Amino acid sequence: MEGQYACTMKDLATPFNEKFYDLTYPQLRQILDANTKSDYMYIKYTYQELGQTEQWFNEVCKLLNYSWPDIRREILLEWNSGVTDSPFNPDDLETIRTMVKQPISVVYLLGKYRFETYMQADTRTYPVIIGVDPASGFMRDSSCITIIDSQTTKVLGCMNCNFITPTDLARCIEFIVKNWMPNAIINCERNGETITVGR
Repeated sequence: MEGQYACTMKDLATPFNEKFYDLTYPQLRQILDANTKSDYMYIKYTYQELGQTEQWFNEVCKLLNYSWPDIRREILLEWNSGVTDSPFNPDDLETIRTMVKQPISVVYLLGKYRFETYMQADTRTYPVIIGVDPASGFMRDSSCITIIDSQTTKVLGCMNCNFITPTDLARCIEFIVKNWMPNAIINCERNGETITVGR
């Protein structure tokens, strides 16, 4: 029960980014106030970022009897995404987890919504595809923007936010198209949420 409560707090909190160190207090306040679901910020550092060595990591692994679920939870700060009756093989999930890439840059759309860039591409020569999945912004139900290269289908950038409003989601799409990708093709999923881009 306590773990579920803590996981909910983590999911609702605003994710920390080291770029926050360079922001003014009003800019940081704007990011925090955009999250109407939580007053908390989720900050996570790896043991390497905290100055620990591989020798330290190996010693801690010994203390935990090389129990990888415990190591992932207690040392690597990974939340268990599986359940006991999951239809997916744990080894397959682990393989997928190792393939996750870190963004090459992070910007905040409208000054408050985290957008991650994974690749550079010439977006003015040929169109990219912007996929949009609007949601109500409740807990794990996130609104998402994913931008892919229309020639290679590789992901160029994405945004995933569980507290953005439909109006701000539309403003983010408008900003991306007007400022970065004027030739983009926008593919917005039609569901219970309605967003209107432009006039």
